Amino acid sequence: MKSVRLTADRNIDLQEILKGEPFSCFCSEDGMYLREFIEGDGKITVCIGEEFYFRTNSTLMVAMIVKEEPNKTIVDIVSGGGKTGWLNVSWGSENSAVKKIKKVFANMGFEVCEES
Repeated sequence: MKSVRLTADRNIDLQEILKGEPFSCFCSEDGMYLREFIEGDGKITVCIGEEFYFRTNSTLMVAMIVKEEPNKTIVDIVSGGGKTGWLNVSWGSENSAVKKIKKVFANMGFEVCEES
């Protein structure tokens, strides 16, 4: 499993961001799970998608949890399930998925505050 948390002192238009790359590749035939929850004066959005990786012969799940507060946004990106075989080798698929999404948010001014 791979995860990263990013923050920025501004709000974003998540619906618009999800229309672009690399998010389109994480939509399965059934689509992407997307739910918004209003909490006080903020909003939490949960977005889950999956992508098949040939190099591991497995389907990788990517989850994004976006917490929007007034003038602040926190994004958690988690990938998992991209391992295969008896030794659970991911061949970098989990890291690759997180890296693609992290780059999108970094280009918008988000900073990494946690990574594992």
